[in-house]
Amino acid sequence: MPYYDNEDEERVEEWKLQLHYTDEPRSRPSGLLTYDDREYLFGQKDLEEHVEAQSRQRLRDRIRNGLLDFELLLGCLDEQEIETIFSDMTPPPAPNQSRGIEVYDGAAFTIGFLYHAISTQTSVDFEEIVEKGIEQASSYREHTDSRGNRLTAEATVNIDVDWSVWEIDYDGAREKLRQGEPLSDSEIAGLVRHADLTDEEWEALRSIPDE
Repeated sequence: MPYYDNEDEERVEEWKLQLHYTDEPRSRPSGLLTYDDREYLFGQKDLEEHVEAQSRQRLRDRIRNGLLDFELLLGCLDEQEIETIFSDMTPPPAPNQSRGIEVYDGAAFTIGFLYHAISTQTSVDFEEIVEKGIEQASSYREHTDSRGNRLTAEATVNIDVDWSVWEIDYDGAREKLRQGEPLSDSEIAGLVRHADLTDEEWEALRSIPDE
């Protein structure tokens, strides 16, 4: 059976339209997830029940061990390698799919996944985890002042999140879609999640090129 239930298929297909970096399971090299993992999450693997249970277990184990690998990266990865990966990190606006924006977005997706998982599935305070991470960075990596004195960090993190009902001008966004005018990411996401689109409008959404 696929990763998601049949009644969720339309929702998952809509959600895929929002993906920026994995439009197909093999569209980029493997990372934390293998090609098989991505195909499974995309619903492209129809597995027998016992095989699927094993696949889910391997996926959970890989994610857990992937998180623990960051200890090794924090403690052992050469500083020059870290600089090579992150030195060109660029926030939006930036050319889509450039290495700089990929690193920025990847870091944001990582934090977003951790925030969602920790805040919705555990009783652990997310701010506490962030504080511990900052303090671990100071113990695993040497930080010094202008006189060469080694520094340690004691972090206090306060994150304020204001939740509000997400609304866009659906009629205006649909008209822009029909006219072939550019849509913002929020408009695309809003149409995908909440608008009752025709087949022609779905096709128009799928044909929007990545910038």
